[in-house]
Amino acid sequence: MRALCLGMGHKKDEKYDWSRANKNAPTIFDYDIVIIDAVVIQKDFNQKKEEFERFFKAGGICFVMLSPAPMKDQEWFFLLKEIEIREVEGKYIICSFEEAKLLFDSFSFTYPCYFIKVPKNSEILAENRVGDPISFVVSYNSGYCFFIPRVKVEDEHKLISFLLENISSLIPEIKKEIPTEVTEIPEWIDEYTTDLERNLLKQKLEIDKKLGKTGKFKPLLYETGSSLKNLIIDALRELGIKVTKLPEECYADIEFPISEELIGVCEVKGLQKNANIRHLRQLFQYFMEQREFENRNVKGIFIVNHFREEKPSERDDPLTKDAWELVKKYDFRVMTTVDLYNFVTQFVEKKVTKEDFLRQFLD
Repeated sequence: MRALCLGMGHKKDEKYDWSRANKNAPTIFDYDIVIIDAVVIQKDFNQKKEEFERFFKAGGICFVMLSPAPMKDQEWFFLLKEIEIREVEGKYIICSFEEAKLLFDSFSFTYPCYFIKVPKNSEILAENRVGDPISFVVSYNSGYCFFIPRVKVEDEHKLISFLLENISSLIPEIKKEIPTEVTEIPEWIDEYTTDLERNLLKQKLEIDKKLGKTGKFKPLLYETGSSLKNLIIDALRELGIKVTKLPEECYADIEFPISEELIGVCEVKGLQKNANIRHLRQLFQYFMEQREFENRNVKGIFIVNHFREEKPSERDDPLTKDAWELVKKYDFRVMTTVDLYNFVTQFVEKKVTKEDFLRQFLD
């Protein structure tokens, strides 16, 4: 991979290109990875905006080592419109993303700010002691951008080497396509079949439909990210439920009517462990916004694929103790994707109904 380091010293190294962060920097999309020290970013670097757009479209990966003051005036980075920063310094850092644990264990970071707002499709990497995000990764087009705290100047070269060597473990998982439905048998095929063949074909078609549907939704047991969200939307629609997919800027993911008077607002998570109170933050914010400011009758629903890499029969509790306390306090409902998958398979076999599914959010 070709790496470009902007504003992080002038050490000569054939592995990387080193440059000051200004309009004379090399062409951004010539590189696979760009690592930026935001302290030295200059305003005339805004001319690189189009190059960054093309860089991410080509699957580029960018690391930004934070400094709040200069970042406020930078137009080159379009995602800054979706970010709110508060300038408070600190050293106590808690890694909240398992794949980033080695990174935060290997370096002594300090944070110059924390985030009040991050883009919707972000994964929080680390937080301060009170749970404010101080590091996150966000997907953009086909690429990724990491916002990370600062290290000492003498550790910058070591950090660069670490990021390049461990890039694959830090990148969130790639989306997987959902299998398609089985093709219907056309009516004219009857002209070319015997009665026995026709009966067997009808039986096979019915079996294929059932297998196709249960097979389609089996990834509910292991998926994560937007693929999981799309699967859940398809599963709910399979049950006959009208689902509204919320815009990316919303804190929740989907809504659906539970009854004429009550709307379910849902957040979807696919996790390698159980969900903690941080994972419920977006659902809680959207729930309160809709209830208090929009005056809507809403029910918070947290749909989680917890311990998704383990067998469903061996998975532990879906929520931590503090997360359960929040759920009980606001009368949220928790549904695991294992439960959703089991319900859909029973629905395909006509053992349960849509009304049975909705009733669990009312009782």
